[in-house]
Amino acid sequence: MHNGTVRHNHLSILALLITAILAIAYATILVGGPGGQTVGMMAVGVRGLSGRDGRPVGYRRALGRSLLEQVLRLTVIVWVIDMLFPLWDARRQTLHDKAAGSVVVRTRRGG
Repeated sequence: MHNGTVRHNHLSILALLITAILAIAYATILVGGPGGQTVGMMAVGVRGLSGRDGRPVGYRRALGRSLLEQVLRLTVIVWVIDMLFPLWDARRQTLHDKAAGSVVVRTRRGG
């Protein structure tokens, strides 16, 4: 803190930016690909599909979905609401799924 203002470390901001870019690329490539799943989605038995026709999400829609999730993450409370939204939504979609026109569906029965 200097004269009542907060100074951000440029390396911290750069690290956050790089992390966000990598997260967007990771989710776009894996959810947008033919499998429609990140490693975490594979682990819990779900995959992303187009909400309109049940086909693969595709890279363009996956990019929009990933970008919006990272933007929502900047405001922690809005991101928490986004993550909890499937609990009361009829289609069990997050806000970023609704905006991208995607749905997440089970690929196997839970145990």
